[in-house]
Amino acid sequence: MWTTTLSSATWAMTFWQGAELMMRARISMEMNLSTSFISGRQVEVLYGPESTGTGDIFLDTITLGGEDGILGIGPENLTRGTAPNDPGDTIPSFTDLQKQISQHVVDSEFGGITFGGTDNTIPSTLVTSPITTMPPSSRYWDINQRITYGSRTIFGLTSGTVDTDTTFLMFASDCFEMYKAATGGTYDQATVLFRITTNQYNALQDLDFHIEGQVFSLTPNAQIWPCFLNTEITNGVAGNIYLIVHCSGTHWGQGDDFTIGYTFIQRFYTVLNGSRSSVGFAATPFTRATTN
Repeated sequence: MWTTTLSSATWAMTFWQGAELMMRARISMEMNLSTSFISGRQVEVLYGPESTGTGDIFLDTITLGGEDGILGIGPENLTRGTAPNDPGDTIPSFTDLQKQISQHVVDSEFGGITFGGTDNTIPSTLVTSPITTMPPSSRYWDINQRITYGSRTIFGLTSGTVDTDTTFLMFASDCFEMYKAATGGTYDQATVLFRITTNQYNALQDLDFHIEGQVFSLTPNAQIWPCFLNTEITNGVAGNIYLIVHCSGTHWGQGDDFTIGYTFIQRFYTVLNGSRSSVGFAATPFTRATTN
């Protein structure tokens, strides 16, 4: 099951039909099971400019694991307006429905997710940032930060999203062009990623995220796709070096200028705290690992 912070809707056993994401097949299979309860309400969620998830809202017991759907852990206010018959209401999200979860807290550490609290074994200090007040980012797990590469400023203070479902780091196009020029990356049409040479990799500098007065650095090794997974990418070539920073296609200053994806989150302990409307980060033993 995938997790995403860009939605608070949890989809079970979804499939695509054209641009429409349907749940009817799953519902028809589940509604006779003793654990299922059909609420009688419907939901409609927009995913991107052309894709809409529609279906009935139902309660069920969900076993996490495998690839059976999408687990929505975005803020509950994202559900406002998604129930066509009750546009002013919100729909309880996954963390709201779990009586076992005492706090609206989700944390992510390399290889796992914890609900209801934080990991006290993390050796470094957790730095927390309030969710930004800049629209439209204020609806999501979005924070304010600035980003530098070596001595170059890539972003001034701006807001963007923390999303577990986005693989790469996504930068607004004009800021991405500065990063690309600094690293020497060239577009690889076969993979739609950006490549660098071995010499360019050896010259990479830290990509620094300045959050609440603290610096969280992606080392050169953390800025590249794991080389041993190159052939898992469509048209990926063993031995190539691919950057994990990509262009979002938007322009800087629109209120959602970057996305911190999984390639960042796997390096840092990450806490999404709905009770305090904040996002936290801390260094881990994986932060400066050279496994890529």
